[in-house]
Amino acid sequence: MSPSSPARQPLSDDSIDQLLRSVADAAEQAATDHAAAVRHYRDLSTAAESTAAESTAAERMREQDPASGRPIGGLRLDPLASLTVQRVLLAESLADEYEEAAQKFIAWWVDLAVCAVLALLTDVPLTRGRAAAGDPSSCMEPDELVCLPPVPRTNVSSPRSPSAWTSAGPRKGSRWVARRSRRSSG
Repeated sequence: MSPSSPARQPLSDDSIDQLLRSVADAAEQAATDHAAAVRHYRDLSTAAESTAAESTAAERMREQDPASGRPIGGLRLDPLASLTVQRVLLAESLADEYEEAAQKFIAWWVDLAVCAVLALLTDVPLTRGRAAAGDPSSCMEPDELVCLPPVPRTNVSSPRSPSAWTSAGPRKGSRWVARRSRRSSG
């Protein structure tokens, strides 16, 4: 892969800011979609429960014992009730899928934020390929995957201070540095 590959291109501070905002907006929309799916599931469940409570034994068309006249077994011939149950199950599944989607976008935002901070601390720029690696819908090609930085091996039992991560420090003139400086001076 050539050094000019799009996956190797560093992102500017403005691009990182814009990408973080865009992913945050997508995560917020995914969380909103999840909340709507949960409301829909609850509404269907409530309606199904009230419909089930209103049905009578005769409406359920259960076979009756000739001697006692009592219903036999739990068989019922009620396609609309069955459809209602299927709708509730689908709504529950959809709510679960929306929750998983929201979690994926939130994880992507966190991943980008951590990468941006590490880029600031190490003076190693965040590349397009690394930023795209967290996209829940991405499918990176093998030649793009080789552009990703290796996962560092650390000894978890002996934590180090952030100063041990790099000797380079933040980039001079970076908006990230300027923001941090303004916050600490205010």
